[in-house]
Amino acid sequence: MSACPSRFTLVTLVTLVALVASLASVSAEVTWHDSWDKARNEAQASGRPILIDFTAAWCYSCYYMEKNVLDEPAFHQAAEKFIMLKMDVDRPQGRDLRERYGARFLPSYILVNRDGREIGRVVGEQTEHDFIRQIEGLLGQKSHDPVEEAVGNLKNHLSAGRLNQAKKEIASMPAGQKKFLNQSLEWRLLKARLDLKTAKKTERAQGVRPLRFLLENEAGCDLAYDISNGNELLENLAPQISRPVYESEKEALQKLTDKRFFITGDDR
Repeated sequence: MSACPSRFTLVTLVTLVALVASLASVSAEVTWHDSWDKARNEAQASGRPILIDFTAAWCYSCYYMEKNVLDEPAFHQAAEKFIMLKMDVDRPQGRDLRERYGARFLPSYILVNRDGREIGRVVGEQTEHDFIRQIEGLLGQKSHDPVEEAVGNLKNHLSAGRLNQAKKEIASMPAGQKKFLNQSLEWRLLKARLDLKTAKKTERAQGVRPLRFLLENEAGCDLAYDISNGNELLENLAPQISRPVYESEKEALQKLTDKRFFITGDDR
């Protein structure tokens, strides 16, 4: 008859088991594919969607996301639900996929089903919490409220350059839905951005009003892109129209510089 282990031995065994489990959890790494064919084959075999990370060596925001979000345990846990594909947009396959999915900005994270149809996307730098929340939303883990869903759809259209499709969807919305969405500042900012980009290509003078709205209400780094689009719109307008808007741009940029959203050479 074998002797029962001592209390010391039991404690030691429990500690060792816990330590091994802990080390296994730390050492577990997520796998990123670098081939579309391999990722698609695994997705079709497993039924899981593919998360495409469009990145580049020169993209600082991509580096930030890699170190502060994609390397974190919370993302590793979420990543069990999909196949991961990292595409360098400076390489042929990455460039082709970027064109196919309209990944105009970096970083872009586009979730597609096993047949390659887009489910949704997350664009730009995000906090870990926001990124995971948005990815879970795309996976259907959490339901969106109507404003959040509409905002997400419009963001996707803007980032992919689908301006006409966005305009058609908004035009087909019931009046009550439009009124409800207009209570959200984020929605109105995105709508103004859509109107600005559309006007830049066609009726330039009509873009002044949405540009002014963005200058007065945008409080983040997107303002730099709005001003870039705005300047393309203003360059062919009469000075009496463009000059006051240029002054407003200068004032808006100075406010964000004072808040240190932007820095000058002297601040480095």
